[in-house]
Amino acid sequence: MTVVPDEDLSDGETRVIVRVNGAFGSGKTTLVEELRRRWPEALVYDPETVGYVLREIVEVPTGDFQDLRLWRRQVVHLAVGLVEEYQKPVLVPMTLINAGYVTPDSPEQDERVRQWCKSRIESCTAVMSTLPSDTVFLDGELTTTELADDVLARVGG
Repeated sequence: MTVVPDEDLSDGETRVIVRVNGAFGSGKTTLVEELRRRWPEALVYDPETVGYVLREIVEVPTGDFQDLRLWRRQVVHLAVGLVEEYQKPVLVPMTLINAGYVTPDSPEQDERVRQWCKSRIESCTAVMSTLPSDTVFLDGELTTTELADDVLARVGG
């Protein structure tokens, strides 16, 4: 989770960006949906949409838009812009590792993507020790409701 204070807000409150990071298929989107249900004023921002737009405009040599410096800059600028412009918390589900991304379009492709995601779990969990100590992990130990309780308690939502 990342807290983004904005001293220019007239109500003096701190607005937050809650970044939900985890392995592919680990439940990030499910957790964000639960958080949004319980924190209705929050905005949901999926940075993959920025990647999809960039893919329509420029070549992505590695196949992973996270490798595009422009994508990384725009993701941050848009998240901060949403907080500044709308003065609401922003929920951001996003896996932060260097890995390719494939959009499923058939049952066979779906299964290949599932297997690909499972094969990346180890590389995703390997970075856990490098993350901030207050990071909430999607490790399968807590239910979505329990995770949402934990996140909301930490951000005061």
